Amino acid sequence: MTDLVIRCALCGEPVDPLSQWTWQRVTGWQRMAGVRASGKYGGSDIRLREPLQEWAHPHCVARAKSGVSPQQEALV
Repeated sequence: MTDLVIRCALCGEPVDPLSQWTWQRVTGWQRMAGVRASGKYGGSDIRLREPLQEWAHPHCVARAKSGVSPQQEALV
């Protein structure tokens, strides 16, 4: 019997899907909140969430959010 290894969807390295810090991709319907006086959007409502079988490390999600892909990071 082989052990199932879950890989990060962003970097491909092993990730623990049971860790409280691991992110799981979800899909759903989003309704954006209105624009505040500051010109920024408020929060959003996501309904009918459907978890997908994709996980990522917290640092990979942070890098992706800042616009840095794993391939770009290798160049730094």
